Amino acid sequence: MTTPITTFAKASSSILDYGLDWSDWLASGESLSCSIWTVDSGLASSSITTTTSISTVWLSQGTRGQSYEAKNTIWTSGGRKAERTIKLKVLDR
Repeated sequence: MTTPITTFAKASSSILDYGLDWSDWLASGESLSCSIWTVDSGLASSSITTTTSISTVWLSQGTRGQSYEAKNTIWTSGGRKAERTIKLKVLDR
């Protein structure tokens, strides 16, 4: 199953949190055990937090008019691994 890419707009000067909720994908009783975010060059990531079902990363920087991707790779308490990607379009606001 391919998960559609979610697209967000951000200003180049903004520092914002972006989260992915995995609860609809997790099996009953399963939780996130590890989460890694990989971002395109030009974006800066910091402060990754993970709950039992949500992984959040703080993103900053980016060049106006450019699009970037941030990929979240997770592992679960049940031993499964999955990835989802978000896209960020940098705009001046």
